[in-house]
Amino acid sequence: MLAGALPLFAPLLALVLLGELHPRRSLAEIAAGLPREVGRLRAAEPDEVYDTASIYTYIDGAAEVYLAYGMRACLARRYHHPAGDIVLDLFEMADAGGAFGAFTYDRDGEELEVGEGGLLRPGWLTFWQGRFFVSLTAEGEGADHREGMLALARATAAAIGERGGLPRLLTRLPAPGLEPRSVRYLRHPVILATFLPFGPGDPLGLGTDAEAVTARYQDGAVLLLVRYPSAARAAAGIEGVKRVIATPSPTGRGGFWGAAAAAGTLAVVGEAGSEDRVESLLATALAGPEKEERP
Repeated sequence: MLAGALPLFAPLLALVLLGELHPRRSLAEIAAGLPREVGRLRAAEPDEVYDTASIYTYIDGAAEVYLAYGMRACLARRYHHPAGDIVLDLFEMADAGGAFGAFTYDRDGEELEVGEGGLLRPGWLTFWQGRFFVSLTAEGEGADHREGMLALARATAAAIGERGGLPRLLTRLPAPGLEPRSVRYLRHPVILATFLPFGPGDPLGLGTDAEAVTARYQDGAVLLLVRYPSAARAAAGIEGVKRVIATPSPTGRGGFWGAAAAAGTLAVVGEAGSEDRVESLLATALAGPEKEERP
């Protein structure tokens, strides 16, 4: 072997070793790695595991949201505390995009450095990591519960181990004036209707095989990006936008609106202050290739 050959193999070896540090673990393996006791918290009952059918018996009324983000299974563990329990819900999604999307469904709260993005509100902590979305709900108040949720969140993140990149579609969002907390990632028309109602049904033809992101800007403009499996679907999406805008809305549609498509991606701008603003956002969002995005 030539003297200079060793460094050529060293990066590959490093990548292999790094990959082995965070292997994909099953839900059962992650559960086995979670602590049964944290401070005054005790997991005194067996875990409960729900699939896409039985999840309705656990969170009926909100199950559709998790299913729309590609939920495969949910593990629930209750930790007893003298002043009120804490419930850990660990949702396994189809991929990291689904986990990130579920996290963006509610973006209120104090930002936390846990997982790949965490938020803390009174009695509720959420974060995402890899293909998992995690929710911790406290049935009591006080420092004990806050510290307990934080400790459980960090332990759960460590047990999950794996990491996941952000959806590449997000790199098309123009950065100037973007309100980061307004970003919502989705793959289902039901979720789109929650944040940007276009009327009943699926007027833009998202189905369940397209992905979309919505965002708001400091000047009030809203941007929707949809990536379809084909350019023909994106063109049909523009026709759907035209029909929606032409139909009177009960709440009205303020500002200027417009839409454009390129290479299977549809961009819709609304509530903008001028036609120039619409054209600028559309052109920027559809220009250039998407980049790999990391958390």
